[in-house]
Amino acid sequence: MCALFMDFPGDPNVPAIGDEYLSGPALVVASVTDQGATSRTVCLPSGADWYNYWTNERYKGGQTITASAPIDTVPLFVRAGSIHSTRQADSNHGAEAVSGKDQGLPRR
Repeated sequence: MCALFMDFPGDPNVPAIGDEYLSGPALVVASVTDQGATSRTVCLPSGADWYNYWTNERYKGGQTITASAPIDTVPLFVRAGSIHSTRQADSNHGAEAVSGKDQGLPRR
């Protein structure tokens, strides 16, 4: 995690933002800290377009928008052109060992 100004030093709006941050190189997280809030303003850094993670709506960077922020949804924005996995974790992944015989391979 890092502050927006670290990756967007040329954007004059981001140095004053203390409640948004980057999680990795392509995901803006806009914290909701006001009790009962259902929306919040989000400054999208210039130099890139951004997609709302939840709605897939595209926004031009360098603007401030109002994002929906119900209690169960943190505003997340993905940098256009980046690759972001959306696969759910598999709770059984790696839990069962497979022997060579099960794979049709000769046993040693």
